[in-house]
Amino acid sequence: MARVNWQALQIEYVKAYAKTGVSVQEWCRKKGLNFATAKRYIKKPDTLFNGNKNCETQDINCETENQDKSVGYEENCETNCETNCETAKPLSKTAKDGKGLFVSGNNLAVKHGGYARYFRDKSTFEQVADFGLKDEIDLMRQRAVAAIQSIEQFKADLQTAVDKKERLALLELIESAEAALDRAVGRVQSLNSADASIQLMLETIEYRKAQTKETLLKADKLAQELNIKANGNNTIQFLDDF
Repeated sequence: MARVNWQALQIEYVKAYAKTGVSVQEWCRKKGLNFATAKRYIKKPDTLFNGNKNCETQDINCETENQDKSVGYEENCETNCETNCETAKPLSKTAKDGKGLFVSGNNLAVKHGGYARYFRDKSTFEQVADFGLKDEIDLMRQRAVAAIQSIEQFKADLQTAVDKKERLALLELIESAEAALDRAVGRVQSLNSADASIQLMLETIEYRKAQTKETLLKADKLAQELNIKANGNNTIQFLDDF
């Protein structure tokens, strides 16, 4: 039975973990390895790089830094990281007619292919194409303020109203304005929560990109050190045989 090269498998797992975050157990299952045996040799990067006393490479001098970094890992890391978070590109100002609208057949016009196709005049959609979440929040806040102003005005009119029908109508308007205020405030809270979640997601992606890059470089360094050690052992064995 061929001997298992646990050091090579450890490096292979580190690279897979850096890209996907797969657990040791799941990775061993996909590789057809016995987890009960493999877990003694294959560790997560944090355990491997920070706790070398308990791993197979404990005699490697980790204080010696290898300046020869692998270009292949650098390029591969950048490629994978870019696929996690694509940067939005601004719309081109070309391919429009004299009125500033997209010409027929222009691919950029597909951006307005939703509700815009049901309206004859699409100029308004062109104006709001670049609006973002912050603009929606500002709009909802403005609506909340407008609702408050309406409520105050209706209450003032109610104080001077004499006719019963007029008073009932004002009460209905006040109730409607209060409901609109509640909706606007709730929408502001929801949009703020969404904005915070998006910012956290972007920060997490950037952190993950940096962590992936660092882990791959450490894996490359470990592979080089193991290779140097193996070559040294082969040299010693050759001298002993000689």
